Amino acid sequence: MTAIIDVNLRYIVIWGLANNLAAEASLWVIRQTVAEHGTPEILNYEQGSQFTCTEYVNYLKEQGIAISMYGKGRALDKVYIERFWGAINY
Repeated sequence: MTAIIDVNLRYIVIWGLANNLAAEASLWVIRQTVAEHGTPEILNYEQGSQFTCTEYVNYLKEQGIAISMYGKGRALDKVYIERFWGAINY
């Protein structure tokens, strides 16, 4: 599952679900976000292969979206999205 959250509003903007870690599913989510809500200034994401592949990174650069990655062991960097994942798991 890939989800985009507006950290200022603490609102899930869009989400997508896939059976694998292919970049196409995550790329679809960010393309839908741009189409429906405009281009975000910055996108902070994890270091998974679907987010670090050339196609995904190139799309972000083409759109002028600043790229930021969560640091290893930096739980507070992603507290809002982790609360969402916790609610999904519950």
